[in-house]
Amino acid sequence: MNLTALTLLQGRLFDMALESDTQLQRLRRVSDAECLACDEEPEWYDTTQRSALVEFLERRLSMAMRALNRIEDGLFGHCERCGRQIDPVHLFVQPDRSNCDACDPARVGNTACGAR
Repeated sequence: MNLTALTLLQGRLFDMALESDTQLQRLRRVSDAECLACDEEPEWYDTTQRSALVEFLERRLSMAMRALNRIEDGLFGHCERCGRQIDPVHLFVQPDRSNCDACDPARVGNTACGAR
């Protein structure tokens, strides 16, 4: 992957991490009681929805930070399981991706891993 593409993806990952962290801080500042008393009903007013949103944002922040660490370590763009290069097109769509298609457990019907 060339330096320009890597810099672009690094910027997107920083933005993803910053946005997730900002939203988490906002959610943690406002108590459940304040959410329920709001004149404007935010999408996370329900405690269950709010908990799910916090979990999602924490996972998103963690994945973005892990990808940024992989850039620093020179491992970005390579599968964490088998070491093969991840398709650059997939990284542009999902810059925090850490597995190739063969090793991605989220792929439907994926039973084989390319791990050595």
